[in-house]
Amino acid sequence: MPAETVTGLDEAKILGYFESLRGIFLSRFLMLASFTHIDGPHRLLDAARIHPDTLAAAQALFPDPLFYASLARGNAELVDNLLDDLATTTVTSSWNCFEQIIKDLLRTDYALQTGDLSVGYQNARFQFSTRERKDLDFIYYTRNAIVHYNGAYHAAKSVNHRYRGMDFVSAGHEGEKMPGGLELSFHILEDLERYGLKAWSSAQALKAGRGPA
Repeated sequence: MPAETVTGLDEAKILGYFESLRGIFLSRFLMLASFTHIDGPHRLLDAARIHPDTLAAAQALFPDPLFYASLARGNAELVDNLLDDLATTTVTSSWNCFEQIIKDLLRTDYALQTGDLSVGYQNARFQFSTRERKDLDFIYYTRNAIVHYNGAYHAAKSVNHRYRGMDFVSAGHEGEKMPGGLELSFHILEDLERYGLKAWSSAQALKAGRGPA
């Protein structure tokens, strides 16, 4: 089988990217749920559910006394950090896929180009509605908040948007963590897949002279 490239983007690749992201999200969530338990207000990793041979092999490959001591002690931060990582990486990875699609549609096989590689999702050829563009503005803000500001509202750009039944207002809350969690991150994944496919369909229809898809 030939090595996969980022050139020659087609609808099958787009679907494959997002299918992979959903699979990663759900696999990690199920594994996390399978090896944790509730203890009062906290969810803890349950070291007793990890096979001793697996734990010993991990310790031999990746020695980290502090981690294994925290695991044995049932440190709640281990699970908190896993949940936060699952949410943030889902948003950033989903945006990465969406951005690849948009860039490729604006400049075919963009990885071979040396010019401007701005995201450009506002381009009219993608036929996004005003509401969809506002959703994408919000998702892009969220992605940048994660990458540059540890998931906090920031003053570089303001946001005041209702998304999936939640209000997000940055004014007066700069520096505070944005609300959300796993459900929000999975919704963002779903919407970016839908918007990516819409952009693809609209751009292909325009190229074929059929007008908006």
